[in-house]
Amino acid sequence: MPPKKDPFDPAALPPLTRQDVEEARAASIDEEIGLLRHFIQRIALRQPASLSESAETLRVLALAVINLNQLLRTRKLLQDAANPLLQWQKKMIALERIMRKNGQIR
Repeated sequence: MPPKKDPFDPAALPPLTRQDVEEARAASIDEEIGLLRHFIQRIALRQPASLSESAETLRVLALAVINLNQLLRTRKLLQDAANPLLQWQKKMIALERIMRKNGQIR
């Protein structure tokens, strides 16, 4: 009888591709963004009972908003990295706007 293969053996797993990693990362970022938005909405709807509770609520909301902004920025960077041609086109359009503003091109 042949030896039983361990399903958790790294050698038995198929190799990861760059696309696999990007898809997993994008899915988890979208899930985290959704959870943070839901959390912010729930906290924002609470009515604090005291001034100290109100201050704590504001502190928690501020941290949640900072984390949400970082996740949104990360998602944007992942989207840009997935399509380098689109990223290059955006940079060229921005450069053209700057040059037109400075009068270097018409």
